[in-house]
Amino acid sequence: ENREDCNDVILLVPCGEVFKVSCLVNLKVDDKCDSKLMWHKYNVHPRFKYLVAQNLIARLQLATLHIATSSQIRDPLFGVTGEERAMDLVRQCWGTKPLSSMEQEKLNNAKRLCQGIYPALALLCQDVELSSQRMHFLYLSTHQKGHIATGCDEGSAYLVRQINQPIIPRRMLTPSEEKRILGICARGRYLYRALEPSYEIEPCPINNDDIGAIQNVLDGLLFDHKAGISTISHKFPMETQLGESFLESEMMGELKESWDAHTKLPLKGLGTYDTHIFCNLLDDAINLQNKAEAYLLEHLNNIPGR
Repeated sequence: ENREDCNDVILLVPCGEVFKVSCLVNLKVDDKCDSKLMWHKYNVHPRFKYLVAQNLIARLQLATLHIATSSQIRDPLFGVTGEERAMDLVRQCWGTKPLSSMEQEKLNNAKRLCQGIYPALALLCQDVELSSQRMHFLYLSTHQKGHIATGCDEGSAYLVRQINQPIIPRRMLTPSEEKRILGICARGRYLYRALEPSYEIEPCPINNDDIGAIQNVLDGLLFDHKAGISTISHKFPMETQLGESFLESEMMGELKESWDAHTKLPLKGLGTYDTHIFCNLLDDAINLQNKAEAYLLEHLNNIPGR
């Protein structure tokens, strides 16, 4: 790393809720004597001189500060207003995993500051929140309920602003964002928008206990084989190749660990059983499958079309 590319200027900002009363901006922190005060560290970009956040929480905290201190006059250092800079920061917060509780608090703080004032920015915050909510099914069990996004009806205000005010590209959503959030492109001459209420999907009627009940019955039919752990060598069937990327090698390593864990399991034998047990288990599995299919079809059919 070249020394000329580094910058020794570091800004420390306490972690807390940003709020604005009249023209005064304040940062609310826990003032108890035994409380632990957290700080965000920001580096100054060596060329463009803007603050660089180290993680998502710090980026959202910086966005809330830009929102609270924004005005119609551009910042002489950045050349943009606080609203425009905050929009760039919020766009950088989009990810492929659910937001943590602290990240969600920071995003809610940003939404409260910009709703009713900066409609495009409020819609971007809503888009990040909804995108995060859609990733919950990858990280939660079927019986766990994830975060429910709060409503945001800034779309009409955004469209009215595009018609009645001069168009400023930095304060507009991109065409893909408008299509995804509003359902239409706001760059047309005539704008028509039908407001649809947010559609909330109920939790899946099938949970881990239903699947576990069937698995417990199947496990009860097995017994440990006298031979114990298998001594037969089962070689990993997929050979690694040279020149693999980091992602490929990491994925191959996980597959090999899973293969080794499977081959080292103790041998199991099937004891005496009643044929009616498997018939009953098959009926239970088919019943759960029908419930899942009915659940999916019901909610898919209830989604309003455009």
